Amino acid sequence: MDAPDLKAPQHYINRELSFLEFNQRVLDQAFDESVPLLERLRFLCISCSNLDEFFEIRVAGLKQLQELGGGQLAADAMSIPEQLAAIHDRTTQLIADQYRCLNGLLLPKLTAEGVPLLERSDWSPEQSEWLEQYFEREIEPVLSPLGLDPARPFPRIQNKSSPSCRRRAHCHASCRCRVGERLEPACCFRPSCRCSSTSSSRASK
Repeated sequence: MDAPDLKAPQHYINRELSFLEFNQRVLDQAFDESVPLLERLRFLCISCSNLDEFFEIRVAGLKQLQELGGGQLAADAMSIPEQLAAIHDRTTQLIADQYRCLNGLLLPKLTAEGVPLLERSDWSPEQSEWLEQYFEREIEPVLSPLGLDPARPFPRIQNKSSPSCRRRAHCHASCRCRVGERLEPACCFRPSCRCSSTSSSRASK
């Protein structure tokens, strides 16, 4: 019996696409009805953070190799452009599944359990007042103001930060950017109080 050719590309699965399939299996746990609801939400969040890291490290590495004009073919004989194209197609499907899971399954179930995610249009005056106070107390103190104008280079903004930009009044040449470094939580749970008609806490976006 002849020994197998270990260099034959048909014996290998692309490393990057293999990771995306693993991440799909993580996301599949969020679709699993037998898993507790909050654990399903957790699996969805894990799949999202995995995808962020995948682009930060692996896709960035491929793009850097492409810009330098280097890089050998992968073990499965895929070139860098072929890998990037396949990654684009697979992640497009994966992200669509993530949104389908969140909007079509998890958010309605959370609402049914008394934990709705409120849109701004759903806020009551009392909730708006509470959120304004929360912003002034918890968020605004950790924002870092940065000036933007033709005399300044664009500032370095940390990955996964939460920048917001505001143009100064009567000035078309500059604006001010306020950056919160990895501000958490992205949504806040308003404690149950007289602002709510129910005894459960509600999540405000």
